[in-house]
Amino acid sequence: MKNRKLIIMILNCIMIITAITFVIMFGISGYGRPQGPQHISLYDFNYIYSAGKEWLSGLNPYVGGLPYPPNSSSLFMLLSVTDLQTSRILFIMINIFCIMVFVYLCMKLYNFENKNKQFFLFDFKSSLLIAMIVGNVFIVNILWTGQTTILFSTALLASYYFYIRSYDIRSGILLAIALIKPQLAYTFLLWLLLEKKWKTLATAIISTAILGIVPIYNRGIITAVQDWTNNLNNYVQSLHSEHLWVLFGLKPLLLDFEIRTNSLIIFACSMVLVILIHQFHKDISKLKLLGILTIIGLLLGQAGQYDVLIIASLLPYYFINISNKDFNKIILLCLMFIIINFPRKLLLLSDCRILHHHREIILIIVLFFLLFRREEQPISSY
Repeated sequence: MKNRKLIIMILNCIMIITAITFVIMFGISGYGRPQGPQHISLYDFNYIYSAGKEWLSGLNPYVGGLPYPPNSSSLFMLLSVTDLQTSRILFIMINIFCIMVFVYLCMKLYNFENKNKQFFLFDFKSSLLIAMIVGNVFIVNILWTGQTTILFSTALLASYYFYIRSYDIRSGILLAIALIKPQLAYTFLLWLLLEKKWKTLATAIISTAILGIVPIYNRGIITAVQDWTNNLNNYVQSLHSEHLWVLFGLKPLLLDFEIRTNSLIIFACSMVLVILIHQFHKDISKLKLLGILTIIGLLLGQAGQYDVLIIASLLPYYFINISNKDFNKIILLCLMFIIINFPRKLLLLSDCRILHHHREIILIIVLFFLLFRREEQPISSY
């Protein structure tokens, strides 16, 4: 028995260490990248750094086409108070910390319903959960490019965690941070409105105003918001015309097949869908609700390929519903993980356009099953 536990622990250690090594090698050190190891890219972070410098100097970064909302100003200014090289290192450290927090929150959600709690190195599912969260292609590419999805996905997950634990103030503050990337958080914001969580919403509004106090003070709240929305509209249009491959969702999928749709109509559909779910799925498990809301936002919002990271918040729900002896379901989940993480650049070489959107197809199927599949063993609604 002791030998069996030791073997399981060693295998779990190997699995987690492999995931961490994968992230360090390809996400930070640059192995397999065009310029090779030791070249820290973070090319998208340069825009964040420049925007922070401009806000600190009293300038308006929206003149240069910044697509982030005004409440991003406090974070971006904080990241730009030092030189660029130090700021890059700080940004990587913040991302690593957020990955750790994301893993911790997922483990808390998993263990909340897990009756046989064990130290994660003695539990195969716990270790696999950690390995899947850490060692996925989205985290690797986000770290390499200097994107912000890790930060704001973690803020959204933390906000949702405090929401289901009825810590309204904490949830509202973290929601304000998550709303710096609104395509991830807007469905959860709508859900809070439908649930009439006024304390959380009021806290989020006040915190958003505080985070955006510099552009609001310099330009006025209406002008600052208009600057952002105008830039965002131009930014999305340029992506649809020149860089369609970086976008995610139903609209780029249809556009790739020359079916043009209106962004506002698709966005309205996402709002209607959330309202219908709230109306007709009142007994929905809180553990899978965030996954449903974020998938709707990804498919019907204005998301990018990097933003798919947020679906990792669904993993605790699936692992709770899979027993250690149910190898078929574990294998199926691993296959799903591999398919979603399959290098998309290779699929883009194919002439079969549907393969270019394999992640959208998978999430549509996952959303269908989440909404219509009955629970075998109902999970507590917290």
